[in-house]
Amino acid sequence: MTDGGEWAGSESKEWKDGRHKRENRSVYPHAGEIGDRQTRRALTAARSAYDRIARHDDLPADAPPMFEETTLARSWRYAQGSETFARAVEKGDAIRIRHFVGAQDTDVDLSGMKALQRLRDIVTRPAFMAYMWAEPGTGKTNFAFLLAQLWKRHHPDGEVGTNVRTLEQKDEWCRNYGDLDRWMKADEDAALRGEATPKLFIFDEASSNASGRGKDGYETAQKLGVLAYKIRKYGGSLIIIGHDGGDVHPAIRELAIAINKETKKRATVYESVRNRKGERPIVELSGIPPTDWQYNDKEATTWSWDRHADSEETSDESLEEAHKDIAVWTAIKAKEQGLSNREAAEVAGYSREWVRLRYEEYKDGGKAAETFANVEAVIA
Repeated sequence: MTDGGEWAGSESKEWKDGRHKRENRSVYPHAGEIGDRQTRRALTAARSAYDRIARHDDLPADAPPMFEETTLARSWRYAQGSETFARAVEKGDAIRIRHFVGAQDTDVDLSGMKALQRLRDIVTRPAFMAYMWAEPGTGKTNFAFLLAQLWKRHHPDGEVGTNVRTLEQKDEWCRNYGDLDRWMKADEDAALRGEATPKLFIFDEASSNASGRGKDGYETAQKLGVLAYKIRKYGGSLIIIGHDGGDVHPAIRELAIAINKETKKRATVYESVRNRKGERPIVELSGIPPTDWQYNDKEATTWSWDRHADSEETSDESLEEAHKDIAVWTAIKAKEQGLSNREAAEVAGYSREWVRLRYEEYKDGGKAAETFANVEAVIA
């Protein structure tokens, strides 16, 4: 065998398992490891069916998020993979052997180690919040879970919630705002004493119920601003897996750092984002490693801004009340930055007359001034 052939065997292993600079969108994990054609086809059909059921959210609650974690898949892969590997050793098939083993580089990836250290410094900030945007295929969801993994190491007793159902390391699956609200308030008294369990919510905006363009995108941006405000109010942390950096609410720009995932290995961290462009770069990262956390990257996440039918109502301020508070803060911030009533109205989501009245109320020391001060105290 030539060195080039052996190299191809190990390189294909890294690509297939998601450790390559190019994303694998073509083959399943068992490809190249199962020599028996009939078994290989059966595994492919089973994996495809499992993914289809997962996309429709019809898997049992105790089912593994990925087919490869099922007892059936593991037993087939171990049994057939062992036979395939044994034949490769017997025949001296170096390409097949290297494909099983993968690349065995002895050089330490110093850029990756530096990236992890810088990321660790970022996620360990109090009430850490981040908004992430990227082009498709750059691994932004994987990167979000890497950030969460580092956060968890710093908060070993902390809890991680998400609307990504297949994330194995989650403590809470939040399908809607009601689920999230109930989870955040579970230890409300302790939170007010500053003794609450640290909580991180990872929000994947990719759901059709959470994202959109035009009017839908604008309304989602408003709700994300309120969401960030309420999570900060409870001392929680937040990672938003966004789209393209457009239509970002002012509260998100104020509360969260902005991360543009440029490639699988590179990202730039900014102080903020506006009109799809990062502002005031903090650090450039390279050699970013993949997360160890397990999830199905084919999952279509679900989310609803409404409370679920079985969500319990609480006496605390509602999402609508929080929306009004954040709108007052947004309008006043816009006016203080020199925007006209019309421009401030577009940002706040209310009429020009409403903005004019709230700003006059604010200058006169009325209710709007009190609301602004309360929101500012949470966001600052």
